[in-house]
Amino acid sequence: NSEGRSEYLLEINVYYKPQAKIFRKSSSQHSFSPTTALSCQVDSNPSSKVLLYKDGIIISQAIIKTRKEGKLEHHSLTIPSMSESDYGNYSCLAKNKLGPATDSIFISGSPDQPQIISNNQGFSTNTYKLEWKVWSPRTFPILNQSILYRRIRK
Repeated sequence: NSEGRSEYLLEINVYYKPQAKIFRKSSSQHSFSPTTALSCQVDSNPSSKVLLYKDGIIISQAIIKTRKEGKLEHHSLTIPSMSESDYGNYSCLAKNKLGPATDSIFISGSPDQPQIISNNQGFSTNTYKLEWKVWSPRTFPILNQSILYRRIRK
């Protein structure tokens, strides 16, 4: 218009209840370190109080490391050398004034389900490189794996 220009900046702070995801980060297959870390990733606004549990018993906050990455908080527990006494149900409870969120993971001596990390499609018509990763405790390495597949005609 002929009277000039006006601008306003409005910042909106949206509050929401927590979202929590617990997962295991292990040392690499090629590493000689038996260290395993459990991490609870929490997204919430306002920030949440976070507790980690093993088999329903609160894990001391003194051994939990917390770091902020953008709007996410990571609460990590490091297990220096996984043994049978470390097996069990680990859970994460995140709670703010809008509500709680929980997630859990069961750690045992059994390997996890494999995760396929290769591309969905191969680059050749008659060969395909299938790659996967799977977590297994160092004390029980995987000695044999089987692959079941079926060919789908298009």
